[in-house]
This record gives sequence, structure tokens and C-alpha cells, in this order.
Amino acid sequence: MPVDRQDLEARIAAARSDDTVRGLVFNALFSVVREVAGEEVARACDPAGKASRVEFFSYPVTDFLALAAAVADRIGGRLGGEQQAFFRIGHRAGGMVLDSMVGKTMLALSEAGGARQLLANVPSAYKGAVSYGERRLEWTGERQARVTFRRELLAPPFHCGVFTAVLERVGAKDIRTQARQTGALDAECELAWEAP
Repeated sequence: MPVDRQDLEARIAAARSDDTVRGLVFNALFSVVREVAGEEVARACDPAGKASRVEFFSYPVTDFLALAAAVADRIGGRLGGEQQAFFRIGHRAGGMVLDSMVGKTMLALSEAGGARQLLANVPSAYKGAVSYGERRLEWTGERQARVTFRRELLAPPFHCGVFTAVLERVGAKDIRTQARQTGALDAECELAWEAP
């Protein structure tokens, strides 16, 4: 689904004052901007002018959404569109979570169970990254799953990026992720992959 300004404005309007996202997700966004357009553009996109946040602090999701919209406008053309920009930010966020102490613990605990075990931990990992919404994982095949999002404020392509990063980390091949919006703030993400 395309990500557009109207969709983002609706998400911002639906957010409550206590809906937050961790600084790590902001830093994933700044990391992508630095990679694509350089430090100067990363700082210019940030209203605070720092292009960084404290990873474990929580910040208003409305700030992230406004920043993400500005970033998608700035670098979307270089990445193939806004949808690809959101995918890339989600992919970087997923990788950064897995590189954190919590992520390394999740990887170690799921080593024997591979992709299935790691994906089973994703709903709780989301709870550590954002303060809102619900996520539910269901298996639709041996190497297929569906994640259902309720009251989700981040755009669906972001989540496709997160899941791609998670599956790549356990060596999955031929990864396919497809998200569709099922309501104003509800979505489903279909995942499929091949064994390493």
C-alpha cells in the first residue's frame, strides 16, 4: 500500500499523548538518512538538529511520524518512493533491535528454533519498542506466518522492513513480506521464507 501524507496525518491525529516509541527507532531513521543523504540532511530533518535520540528513552510517536514524513519526502525519491523509505527505516530498526542487548538475548534463546522461535518473540519485542497497539502472530504454514496489528500507528511498509531484517538475521532465504491495511489503524503482514 502506498504511504501518503493523508495517511500519516490520520495516524498523527489518532495518536494519544501517551503513545510513544523508543529512541532506537528514531536512530534507525537517522541512520538511513545519513546513509542515503549524509549527516547534514539528517540534522536538517530533525527539529532538534541533533539527528539522534537516547535509544532507551521514549518519545512521542507523533514526533516520529512527523519526522518520518519529512524524511520520506527528502529521501523517498532516492529509494524508489515513500513506501521504500519506510521499509528501509523498518529494516534498519529491526536490525538495531537485534543488535541491542535484548535482541542478542532473543537471538541466543531462539537459536535452536530458528525463524519460528524468533518470530514468536516479535509481539513482545514490539511492546518493548512502542507503548501502544496489539500484535498477534499466527502460523499459516511451516515457513509462513501472519502478524495482525491493532491500533498500529506506524505505516505497514515499516513492519515489512522489520520482519525482513528479523528473518535475514536467522539466515532465511527468499523472504517475502506483504502488508495490507485492514482498517484505519489495523493491518496484516504476511510473511513467507525458505529455509537457510
